[in-house]
Amino acid sequence: MKLKKINAGLALLTAATGLIHIIYNVISYLMFIHNEMLTHITADVFMTLTIIHAVLGMIAITVMGDGSNIKLYPKQNMNTIIQRITGMIMFPLLFLHANTFDLLMKNAKIGNTVVIGLLIVVQILFFGDVLAHIALSIPRALITLGRITSQGQKKRIDRIVFVICGCLFAAAVYAVTKTDIALVNMVSEV
Repeated sequence: MKLKKINAGLALLTAATGLIHIIYNVISYLMFIHNEMLTHITADVFMTLTIIHAVLGMIAITVMGDGSNIKLYPKQNMNTIIQRITGMIMFPLLFLHANTFDLLMKNAKIGNTVVIGLLIVVQILFFGDVLAHIALSIPRALITLGRITSQGQKKRIDRIVFVICGCLFAAAVYAVTKTDIALVNMVSEV
C-alpha cells in the first residue's frame, strides 16, 4: 500500500507537469510566443515523471499485487480499465508526438497530405488520451491519499477535473492543429 500511495502522489505531480506543458503550449501557440527551451523543459519533466509513474504502477500491480482486481466487478471498474488502457496507449503516442513537428515538416516539403492528415489525427488522439488519463487519475490518486473521503466529494472532483481536461483538450486541438496546418502550408508553399 505504501508504494501505491507514493505512486498516487507521483501521479498528481505528473498530472500537474502535464497540464503545465499543455497550458504553456496552448498559450504560446495562440500568442505566437513559442520558446523552444520552455517547451522542451516542460515536456522532459512531464515525460520523465510519466515513465517513473508508469514503472511504479506496473510494479504495484504486477509484482506487489497492489492493484484492484478489475475482473471481479468489470462494470464498476470501467474507469480503472479505461485508465489502464489510456496509460498503455500513451507511450507509443508519446514518442510519435515528440517527433510530430519534424514529421509534419518533412511531409509538407514533399507534399504528402495523407501522412500530414494522419499525423494531425494521431496528435488529436494523443491529446485526448493524455487528458482522459489525467482526468481519471486525479480523483483516484486523491482517494488513495485519503483526500477524498465520500462519494459526493468524488463526484464533484470528477466533474471539475473532467471539465478542466475537456476545455484543455478543445484548446489544445484548436491551437496546435491550427498552428500545424499554418506551418505545413508555409513549408509546402516554399
